[in-house]
Amino acid sequence: MNDLMSVKKVSSFSRLLAAYGKVNGGNRFDAIDGGAGAGTTAREMLQHLGPAQKVYAFEPFPGNHRFFKPAETRILLHKQALAAGPGQMCFRVPSTVAAESAWGQQGLAGYSSVGYLVPGAAPREGDLNVDCVAAQDVVTDHASIGFIKLDLQGGELGALQGMAQLLSGVQFMWVEFPPASE
Repeated sequence: MNDLMSVKKVSSFSRLLAAYGKVNGGNRFDAIDGGAGAGTTAREMLQHLGPAQKVYAFEPFPGNHRFFKPAETRILLHKQALAAGPGQMCFRVPSTVAAESAWGQQGLAGYSSVGYLVPGAAPREGDLNVDCVAAQDVVTDHASIGFIKLDLQGGELGALQGMAQLLSGVQFMWVEFPPASE
């Protein structure tokens, strides 16, 4: 599948959602953004959903929460990590954007896209203890989810296990995952 997507130059879910919406008369489903970061992908998803649809954005890193704006009422920010079930887990953030960097100069100081859950690990200095949820326990209208994007730095399998009840109505999934270790 990766070869097909490379040949067709599909490097973003945005093209898929746009094409599906044209063929189908609009995308009348809600979406999940797992690993929502600064909300950029959630905002991009909204561009391809109907005016009544919403994005359930899951982002456990507190340094990223300030990038979500209260006026974005169709983006429902959940300040938890997606996992197989509820609980707390160690969350490691190896780096954040420095204020003096190019991204920091653009207002992204403190942002990180590289945080990840460390199941069963003893916390190290700087680690956070975050709340975890199963998406199917949070998203109450299971039938409405048509698109799921996951970028969880290795936590994708646990997140998928926690949304098993949601998957039957899903039209598309965009899952980024790390390569298998050798």
